[in-house]
Amino acid sequence: VTAACTRAAPQLTVSPTSQSASAGATLPYTLTLTNRNSSGCGNSTFNLAQALPSGFGGTLGAGSVTIVPGASANVAWSVTSASTLSAGTFTLNASAVEPSIGMSATAPATAVVVGAADTTAPALSITSPSAGGTITGRMASITAAANDASGVRVVEIYVDDKLLASDTSAPYSANWNLRKATRGGHTIRVRAVDAAGNVAQQTIAVTVN
Repeated sequence: VTAACTRAAPQLTVSPTSQSASAGATLPYTLTLTNRNSSGCGNSTFNLAQALPSGFGGTLGAGSVTIVPGASANVAWSVTSASTLSAGTFTLNASAVEPSIGMSATAPATAVVVGAADTTAPALSITSPSAGGTITGRMASITAAANDASGVRVVEIYVDDKLLASDTSAPYSANWNLRKATRGGHTIRVRAVDAAGNVAQQTIAVTVN
């Protein structure tokens, strides 16, 4: 005896239901689609789609999935906002439809954009020694000033392209042992990295006498 086929709209859920990120970030979601048809209906193929607000782009891990009655399948869904998108809360929609009968389901998710992406490098200056100056003595202090709206993660100080020190808090400084330095010209380079990974650099030439 063949079991009767009773069709029902599929069930579609999304996880997580809400995420927050800076503009330009890619947010991963997982769609779970359940075939709610009775066992007598056999396998069903469901087409997946997305509806996104302006400023968003998305990619579904599959355009369609075939599922036996009562079973579920997971599909990856990644959504990326434009790097220039203003802060706000946006609704993202994914949908599944069984085209042979037209039954469908929609699952909403929320993306909270917390602000435009930080693309500004830190403000950086070498405060000592002076560019073009002459240094004497046994030890020289190299100091730098750095600031950034998102915070300065690290300041690196190089002498002749060799890392002398890394400093994670102001005042940013390092001691240069001049007893190990040759007389003549040298370069000092300071590199600052902010919390978003933006980099600023400044290089000066000095003379050790």
